[in-house]
Amino acid sequence: MTDQIDALLNDLFAGLDDLPGVADLRHEIGVDLRERFADLMESGLDQEAALAATAESVGDLRQMLEHLGDDVPAAQGQTGEKAAPGAASAPPGNEPGPGLAAASNFRAVPLKGVDFRGIAMVGADFRRSLLVGSDFGGASLPRAQFKQALLRRVVFDGADLTEADFSAADATGASFANANLTNVRWHTGNLRGMDLRTATLVGTQFKYCSLRGVVFDGNRLEGVAFDAADLTGASMRQCVLNQVSFRHVAKRAIASIAFEDTVMDRLTYTQLLSTGAKPPNGVTVA
Repeated sequence: MTDQIDALLNDLFAGLDDLPGVADLRHEIGVDLRERFADLMESGLDQEAALAATAESVGDLRQMLEHLGDDVPAAQGQTGEKAAPGAASAPPGNEPGPGLAAASNFRAVPLKGVDFRGIAMVGADFRRSLLVGSDFGGASLPRAQFKQALLRRVVFDGADLTEADFSAADATGASFANANLTNVRWHTGNLRGMDLRTATLVGTQFKYCSLRGVVFDGNRLEGVAFDAADLTGASMRQCVLNQVSFRHVAKRAIASIAFEDTVMDRLTYTQLLSTGAKPPNGVTVA
């Protein structure tokens, strides 16, 4: 199995060895793929089927990495080389500086570990950017574009991300505690292990996302859509859910969600049961 996962990683990262941060990213993704394979085997699949499903799961990530390989020169933004047309370069020392705060186009730029704390930009473009480990704490980024961006372990705590688009982004392990995610779009994203404690979730769209192990504790969810999302092992303790949609969510996933001390409106509760799940423990219907 190890040889086959290594072959998948070699194919996934072909031609990208010179990009900054790729070695660490490859290691992280390798760990994820091996865990995913083990989970699939434990669920009852044979080795061949589990490997096929594991390989299929990297589809969106493959597209992101291919764009990085096409659009970003090796070590761009850290060696002084010319950036892609219209893109901003990462400053030396991982500090944004005055020029970076004024810019708005960071498309397909490697910005690993950059400090963006407190910056303010409307409609900033981070599509397909490699932002692993960067910090956007307290930033104001309404209507920002993060489509297909690599956001693993990125910190957005306390940030204003109203109407931002994170479609097909990989935000595994990212933190959005106390962030404003009003009308944010997350379609088809990989959001495993993301921290959303006490975030503002109004009209937020999580359709088709992987939300395994995501923490929503202490949130008020208004008009949030989880349609066809994977919520296995998510935590919604002490939440208030109003007009939240769980259409096409697997009943096994719903059974695994922690709902202790959570309050739901009757419409949300009825729709939750319509998936075929048993009434969750610890829920008050108001």
